[in-house]
Amino acid sequence: MRKADRNMCVEAPSPRMLAATAGLRRQLRIQTIVLTVVGIEVIIIVALRAWNAL
Repeated sequence: MRKADRNMCVEAPSPRMLAATAGLRRQLRIQTIVLTVVGIEVIIIVALRAWNAL
């Protein structure tokens, strides 16, 4: 029974699992976008401070 259940899961994942993975992917994409924007802002702030220091 357990082996059959595992094979069923591998062949056809449940819609709930697909939705969960899609949600995780969306969350990861949003996180990467936010991190890149924050990184760019930090770089700009550091560059402006260095420019003002000169």
